[in-house]
Amino acid sequence: MIMNNVAVVTPMYNRMKEDGEKGLRKTIQHLEDLAQQGYNVYLAEDGSEDGSREELIKYKIKNPNSKINIILYPENRQKVGAIEETVRNLPKEIEYVLLTDDDTRVLNPEGIEEVIEMLEAEGHAGAALKVVPAVVNKADFNNCETLKNKAKYHWAQGLRILQDMDYSQGRVWYGYTTSEKAGVKPEDSKVRCIAGAGGIWNRNVLEEAFRYHSRRHNGDDMELTALVLKIDNGAHSVTYTDKVVFETETPKTYRDLLKQRIRWELGALETYTKEGKFYLNQIKDWVLGLYTNTQEEFGKHRLASTTLYEWGVWAAVPIAGALTYDAIKTGNYEYLENFAIFDTIYNSALLGLAAKKKEIRSVKQAVLALPALMAYRVGVTFPGKVGAVGSGVKNWAKSLSKNTSRDSRPTGGVATAFSRVFKK
Repeated sequence: MIMNNVAVVTPMYNRMKEDGEKGLRKTIQHLEDLAQQGYNVYLAEDGSEDGSREELIKYKIKNPNSKINIILYPENRQKVGAIEETVRNLPKEIEYVLLTDDDTRVLNPEGIEEVIEMLEAEGHAGAALKVVPAVVNKADFNNCETLKNKAKYHWAQGLRILQDMDYSQGRVWYGYTTSEKAGVKPEDSKVRCIAGAGGIWNRNVLEEAFRYHSRRHNGDDMELTALVLKIDNGAHSVTYTDKVVFETETPKTYRDLLKQRIRWELGALETYTKEGKFYLNQIKDWVLGLYTNTQEEFGKHRLASTTLYEWGVWAAVPIAGALTYDAIKTGNYEYLENFAIFDTIYNSALLGLAAKKKEIRSVKQAVLALPALMAYRVGVTFPGKVGAVGSGVKNWAKSLSKNTSRDSRPTGGVATAFSRVFKK
C-alpha cells in the first residue's frame, strides 16, 4: 500500500530512559515496518539527553537504506515544537498527518486509508483514533523468576486493566459527542481531545492551529484540539473512529501512573484557563439548545455537556475532601455515603455502555471491575487533580520569581489564572 498524501510523525525524547535500548529498538522496528508498507515516516528526535540521539545516529549510519526520515533537533522543543517544525517542512503532497508517540504502535495500519476516506467524505479536520494499553509482558519482569518480580508483574497487569477501563469510559464520551446514532450530525462532531498517542489531522488545519499554540507540553494535544475547533469561527469538526487501533505503553507502577495523571490534569487545567472563552461559548450554545428543546440544536453542542461533567469532577474533589473530613470529625457518614452512591451509579452506567459498545469484553467484567475502578478514582483520579493544582500553584510561584518587572507577568495557562485571582 502506497499513500503518498499521508505522513506518520513520531516525536521522540529520552526513549531509552525507562526501557533502555530495547525500547528504542521497538520504536525503530515499528516505524520501519510502517515505512516498508509505503507510509512516509518521520521520527523527530527532540533533543534527547539519555543517549537515544546517539543511538539513532549510529542506526542511520549502519542502515543507510532505512526509509525512516530521522530529524535531529539540536535542543528540546517541548514535543509540540518538534511536531510543528516537522509538519511545516513536510513535502507539499502531504495532506494528512498521523501523530503517534514513540512508545505506541499502530496495530492495523491498513485502516488508515479508510479513515482518510471518511474524513474527506464527512469534511472533518481530524479524528481521534482508538488507543488501548499495551499487554504487560513477563519478560519485562525477568519472566517472573522471583516472587518479587511476580508480584510486580501482577500489579502492573492490574494497573493495565484499570487503565483500559478508564480509557473505555473516555471512548463512551467520544461516542456521545460524535455518533450519528446519538443524534450528532457529522458537521457538529467534536471531541475533547485527539490524543497525541493516536490521531490524524488535515495538514492545513493543523498548521493553522499551531500558530496559536502555547507550546506547553502538558496538555499539548488537548489545546491543539480546542484550537482546531475554535479557528475559522468554529468551522471545523473532529470525530472519533475505531477503524485504526493503537497500542501504547502505560505506567507499570502506581508512582509513575500518578505522575502521568498529574501531568495530564495540569495540561487540562492549562487548556481550560487559556481557552476558557471557547469552552464557555460551547456551554452557552448548549444551554440555548436546551431552551429551544430541539434534538438538532442539542446535538450541535455535546462537547459542552462533557466539559461541564469534567468541571463537575474537578468541583467534586474539594467536596469529597470536605465530606470525608466532616465524616471523620463528626462520625456522620450520611453525606459521604450519598456521594459514593452517586459516583457508583455513574461509573456503573458508563461501564455498562462500554460493555454494550464492546469497548470491554463483557458486562461481567464491568461488574467485577467496578469496586477496583472506584478505588482507582480515589487513589489516582482525585489525587491527580489535587497534584495538578499543586503543580499549577508551584509553576505560578516560579513565574513570579522570574518576572519581577511590572510588564513581565506570567502568561497563559494556570499561571495566568492564579495571577488574576491574586490580583483581585
